This record gives sequence, structure tokens and C-alpha cells, in this order.
Amino acid sequence: MNAPGVLSSPPGGDPEADVAIAAHHLGKRFSLRHERPTTLSQELLGVFRGGPATEPFWALDDVSFSVIRGRALGIVGRNGSGKSSLLKILAGTLAPTTGTLVVRGTISTMLQLGAGFHPEFTGRNNVHLSAALLDIPEATLRREFDGMVAFAELERFIDVPVKYYSAGMLARLGFALSTAVREDILLIDEVLGVGDLAFQRKCEARMRALLTSGVTVVIVSHDVEAVRSLCDEAIWLDRGRIRAAGPAEVVVDAYCAASAG
Repeated sequence: MNAPGVLSSPPGGDPEADVAIAAHHLGKRFSLRHERPTTLSQELLGVFRGGPATEPFWALDDVSFSVIRGRALGIVGRNGSGKSSLLKILAGTLAPTTGTLVVRGTISTMLQLGAGFHPEFTGRNNVHLSAALLDIPEATLRREFDGMVAFAELERFIDVPVKYYSAGMLARLGFALSTAVREDILLIDEVLGVGDLAFQRKCEARMRALLTSGVTVVIVSHDVEAVRSLCDEAIWLDRGRIRAAGPAEVVVDAYCAASAG
């Protein structure tokens, strides 16, 4: 296994030119508030005393790694280990407290599939609305729309309000939309278990096709088998720090062994 935070480079070529994501000593600090006043008098007393007591909490601490273009990186770890904070920093929705991040390419995120769909709108209307929010050109959406609906297996229901969709139908439509238009980098957070087993296999096949086409993928998941199957390499976060990094199978085995112990 490589040293913590150091992932392998492709043979030959310029290593820097092949790197899609490079994180250097990333840290994210939050302030934990330990005093919650329950009455107005307690609130005023806290003001005179200088406010409630706070404690710095480092969700991420000195995290360094790189992801080679066209490869898949898995991020594993227990709840509270810093996985989601790291993904938000990679997505640009959370700023690091320390360190630097270099991202080369456009980014698409797959977080809560279908979470932004309006229940009164049809599947078709929600797709067009979501595409506008994601800055997907109308011409691109028209070209991809029929194939996306077919992939989600929702041809009969695309003009039905999504309030009548099952959770699985919403997730399938969200996955199809998120993967229909190719971006350079795809960030995934706990959304690989979409639909039934047959559809999960379709999703896995699409993920492999994206990787083959050169898309860089970062997966945060508790599904260690998905990480083992889809990812080239992995990092194991433990209390905000990288405990191990290297080939996905090796890191997942080490993480599972520690979790079982």
C-alpha cells in the first residue's frame, strides 16, 4: 500500500498533466457550540460573558491526495470521518480552512437523486427544470432526452406528475439525468444503490462506460463492494485524516478488517 495520501501515477507521460484533482494539506475547521441558552436571561448573561463557549473541530486535517484523469477514487470511512465535507470541498460548495485544491475540468455531482424535483411537475418538466439549473444546453437536452428516459425505464410515466412516482422511479430519473451529459469529473455521494438489482447493474455498466470514455470519478460510499468493484484506488478517512491510501481492494480490505475488530 502507498504511503497515506499518496496514490499511484500512470506509467510514462507528464504526471501533472494527467492529474484531474490535486488536494494539498486540506483542512476544514468548524466551531462547536457547547452552551445553548434556554431562557432570555441566560441568553443575555451569555452576551455579557462574551458569548457561548465554542471548541474548534477539524472535520478534515491535513488531507492530501490526487486523482488521475479517467480513474475512479473511492472514499471510505465511518460516519463523521469527514467524507461528506471532503466531497463538498471538491464540489466547490464548501471552502477549505487550510490547504489548496486544484481541479482540472468541469464537475457534475450526484448527491440526493431527485431531491430537487417538484412533486406537482411531470417527469418531463422536472428534467427540463433541473437541466436549466445545471446549465445543460437545451440542444444537448433534446438530443439526450429520449435515451435518458429509456435508460430510466420511465417512458410510460414521463408525463405524469412525479408525486405519483415511487422513490425508486425518482432515483432512476435522477441518475439518468446526472449521467446523460458527460462532464470531466463526476462526484458521487451514496447513490449507487439505485432501483432493483437489474437496474443497479445498468448503473454500474454506465459508470464503467463513463470511466472508459475518460471521465474521472470520485465515489463516497458505505457500499464497500461498489468501491471495490468500480474504483481503481481508495482512501480511508478516519477522524478527518487519511489512515490509508492505495489500490481500492487493499484499502477496502484494511477498512473492513478494522471495522470488524
